[in-house]
Amino acid sequence: MISPAWQHRERVRQQLAASAAKAAAEKAEKQEISKMAADKERFELLLVQLDVDCKRLSELPQGSAREPLKRELVKSYLPLVEAYITGKQEYRNIVLTQVMVWLFDLGEIDQALKLAAVAVAQNQPMPARYSRDVRTFIADAVLEWCKKQSAAGDPIEPYFLAMHEQVMQWQVHDVIKVKYLTLAAREHQAAGDVEKALTLCLDAEKLDPQAKIKTLKKELEKAVAEKREAAAHAQAKPAADAGPGQDGSET
Repeated sequence: MISPAWQHRERVRQQLAASAAKAAAEKAEKQEISKMAADKERFELLLVQLDVDCKRLSELPQGSAREPLKRELVKSYLPLVEAYITGKQEYRNIVLTQVMVWLFDLGEIDQALKLAAVAVAQNQPMPARYSRDVRTFIADAVLEWCKKQSAAGDPIEPYFLAMHEQVMQWQVHDVIKVKYLTLAAREHQAAGDVEKALTLCLDAEKLDPQAKIKTLKKELEKAVAEKREAAAHAQAKPAADAGPGQDGSET
């Protein structure tokens, strides 16, 4: 039977080894980092240190108080993740998805989506504390980023449309797809394309008849009707102005 004292010593030994590996990676040249990423056992040893760092982070108040440490951790782990991506071996890599999470948290959307593409392609697992799979997490994270951008009056492109197209193809809950369709409808409405907006709204309603889009749907139906009526009047006006003859003279 393994004694508690031995288990404690083993945990300490692993933490020290992981910390040393992480420190070596931070100081190493690019070639050495690539070697470490290619060495599955050495790379996975960093999971021990990652767990320690995540606990450090969880001890801080939620929100902006965690941002400096998150940036520090991204700077520390990202070279290993990038080396893993460019390497030839593929294996379960919690470091990759954890760094992706931090990048989303920090609003580094471009870099986060680059890691997200790899995570989806490799069907990487999320860290244990996340109940969502990687696709659901990414879909939610991008949607949250879009909401923050819109609230601040900032653009959500060129990221939203591409993610919207992907989400509609993924095996994720219809609730998420409805959220994307609704946001897409509002974006098209704001751009003046009310017909496309209404189509998206109707698509959302097909997925979930109980979706909270009735007000938006009514707005769009009214706008589409007004637009079509205006177009009909515009076409009828030249004919009325022309009079009985095509050139406007009586025959």
